[in-house]
Amino acid sequence: MQRLAMVEMSDDGRVVIPEVMRKKLGIVGKTRFAAVAGDNGFYFRRIEEASKKRLLNRFDNLSREVNQHFKEREITPNDAEEAVRWARGQE
Repeated sequence: MQRLAMVEMSDDGRVVIPEVMRKKLGIVGKTRFAAVAGDNGFYFRRIEEASKKRLLNRFDNLSREVNQHFKEREITPNDAEEAVRWARGQE
């Protein structure tokens, strides 16, 4: 399954999840998600039966892992922004 996709938010805050990802994960209209802010962005997690506290703990752990990964490899916010621009063909 495709694990990374560059998407764009519309002026009214809508983000489209690529079709291949929606199909693979069984995501349909009206599916609910938790959006959790991290240090350099945010993450979406489909809400099923998990409690809000459990979801927040999982996202906190994921955020720490990602931040540690970036720190170990000395990846800066500027590096990430450049990678996104490159992926979008804007460089």
